[in-house]
Amino acid sequence: MLDVFGIVSLAYLFLGILWFPRIIQSGKQMSQFQHLITMLIALGMFETAVHYYEYAKFNKTGTRPQEVTVWAVTFSYVRKTLLRLLLLFEFTSL
Repeated sequence: MLDVFGIVSLAYLFLGILWFPRIIQSGKQMSQFQHLITMLIALGMFETAVHYYEYAKFNKTGTRPQEVTVWAVTFSYVRKTLLRLLLLFEFTSL
């Protein structure tokens, strides 16, 4: 899982490098939809980075770091909740 989270972290980083400059250019003209996408990308970056750190520490010590695991799970559920809100927002605006 360490390699998987490493690759996904790099993918989120690449997506962020493409997305964030466009958001900065649009300034105050951003819609609520774009704000949610930005938050999802940022949370995805944090979530995968924390999971990567968790598995790296687990591989090194043989035990899971409890605080890091709690943060990883928290970021995961917050991201999933925002994703569901994004989907609800999209389907209600049709």
